[in-house]
Amino acid sequence: MPISVSIGLKVPSVFSILYEFFTIYLSQFHPLAAMGFITTDRFSGFPRVISHDVSFDIRTPSATRRRRVPGPQKHAPALPLEIIIDILESAYYDEFLEPNDQLLRSCALVCRDWSGPAQDLLFRRVSLRSQPAFLSFQKATDPLTERGRFLASLVVRMRVTLDSNQPKRLTTPSFAQALTLCPNLYELSISLYGCENTPQPNAIDATRSRRTISRFDEATIATLRSAPTISALRYTSSSPNNAHIFQLLDIWPRVRSLDVGGVPPQIPILHHSSRYVEELRINYQTKPSADFLRWLLPPSTRTLRVLELEREPSNDMLDYLLTEHGPRLESLSLPSCTTSQRALVITRCENLREFRTETACGNPTVYKKLPLDIQHVALGVDKETSLESVLKLVKTSDELEALTLQIWESGVHHPMLASLKMACAYTGVELRVTRDVRVFRSLCRGDPVHSSSYPRTRALSNLRLMRKP
Repeated sequence: MPISVSIGLKVPSVFSILYEFFTIYLSQFHPLAAMGFITTDRFSGFPRVISHDVSFDIRTPSATRRRRVPGPQKHAPALPLEIIIDILESAYYDEFLEPNDQLLRSCALVCRDWSGPAQDLLFRRVSLRSQPAFLSFQKATDPLTERGRFLASLVVRMRVTLDSNQPKRLTTPSFAQALTLCPNLYELSISLYGCENTPQPNAIDATRSRRTISRFDEATIATLRSAPTISALRYTSSSPNNAHIFQLLDIWPRVRSLDVGGVPPQIPILHHSSRYVEELRINYQTKPSADFLRWLLPPSTRTLRVLELEREPSNDMLDYLLTEHGPRLESLSLPSCTTSQRALVITRCENLREFRTETACGNPTVYKKLPLDIQHVALGVDKETSLESVLKLVKTSDELEALTLQIWESGVHHPMLASLKMACAYTGVELRVTRDVRVFRSLCRGDPVHSSSYPRTRALSNLRLMRKP
């Protein structure tokens, strides 16, 4: 809006200034003024101030507003479903070769085109740690809906935590019911903490409660027997008075891959069923009893092919395992192999095709005793590790497919690493190097599926093999 302002200014003129000067001077200093000869009346006609009218316009020019004309909206073309699936599958595993559930959950919220494929990958492995988690899973896999049956059919791995000390703990009936919803379940990982018995305020009663054998009730056992048969079981318990491992292997005697850890059971053997374990990993905090080992791997069983001992075994334990099962072992993993006596046990494994150890202080004799059919060797490396025998193995072995190195902090600048890399490149041996022990273990273990060659891999293609036809 234009604004006009008019301002009146009274500005003294030149004549008014001179008039004031002469009036003061003549009246006070000139002698003729005193006698009346000079008077200032003739100047009185001049105006003392002059009024000037100043007018100016302070309008600002208004900007011409241009009406925006909306252009045509351009929608990005939708990606083909095949490309979306390829993107999600390539990002399925994180840097530690574990399913990247957080990324998949974010992708499921992008749009409808991404939601379906992301959910399909998320349901390959399900984790149930609380009762609310089970209720959400039960709702998502509602067998009365087509989508629910489809999602339930995708589950091949399930991780369950039973902790009686948690306020919203997963109940054992809910755990058993969750298994019945998954027709293609292949692997079950179960971790048990706390005690199923109600805590007693009296110290004597509490001690008696801890000595009570904890087990599944008959209703839970009946539900588990109606669930699909699993092929891989990972079991961890924090109590030596836990009978769940006996009950689970009695329900599923044909488990091929068995992983046991935590505290070994210190109770009498409750079940004597036949087992057909092909792959065994032991990670007990204390030495398991000889009776438990004989129950776990009866001498009459001739199926064990893969043996991994996460913690240092006693000589008696290792001697029993390799005496009974060494000739048929294809893969052996030991935490260390530093002594000559320990290195000589390799000679009992005539069909060994994979040998693994994490520690760097290995006895070089072990690599000289490896069979000619060895396909994969994995070891730790520090600045003191002797690699001459490993280098010779790479140059002379015709069957060696891969060499995996766990580089510890002091082994980064090992003087023979460059020669080892050149030898692997020249002979066509795959060299896999990592500085993270978690990645090292994942690279070496692979998925618990049957494989005719080593090293075994961890890949989405194995998850498809786990699904029942």
